[in-house]
Amino acid sequence: MPRPFGTDRLDAAASGALVLSSSRPKGWRERSPADRTSAEHPGTAVLWEGELWEVTSAVTLPGGSVRYELRLWDERHTARHVETYDEESEERRARARLVEKKRSGGWFLALLFSPLLGHLPSARQQGIENETSFPATAMTVVSAAPLFLFGVASLISLLAGGIGGASLFPTWVAVAGVYFLVESSARLSTALAQGRPIGSLAGEALVTVYEAIRGPGGG
Repeated sequence: MPRPFGTDRLDAAASGALVLSSSRPKGWRERSPADRTSAEHPGTAVLWEGELWEVTSAVTLPGGSVRYELRLWDERHTARHVETYDEESEERRARARLVEKKRSGGWFLALLFSPLLGHLPSARQQGIENETSFPATAMTVVSAAPLFLFGVASLISLLAGGIGGASLFPTWVAVAGVYFLVESSARLSTALAQGRPIGSLAGEALVTVYEAIRGPGGG
């Protein structure tokens, strides 16, 4: 009987099939039986210690583990794609799970800090998306939307003060808000209409200053 790898467990079924229990899905597909409209399709072909096996059954258990039933490959079928099951392939799967776990944690942090991260230069936002899968355009929108609303209120405040009404903000605050209205409108239109992230002037300036202080050899 072949050996299991990693944390997998192997048992022999009474029918003669091998039962491989894995704590995580491997992406193997089970056999599709023939019916009135389609022919039988073999399951995933697995090369295991020099022999070719077919995944005849794949059952997902509570907790996310999967029980695979494998039988020796039926030569009537053509193995168009073969998955290798060995120590190296299981190590690759384990590394991929760690990367995915890290990306999932990074996604949450990117969501949490997106009101600030969205001010970074577009290249920085795109880099965060590549590392976490959190959309860079969403960072831009989340960071720009509050400033857009503040800018609208600031414009209303200036107009109200101009006709003798009560101003919502001091004049200098309202003038700053109108600037934010113009900038955030441009950023929102770029992100929503063109699907591109774009930072704010303040974010660009802070990154430029930081990189100048850090210098070319900074960590």
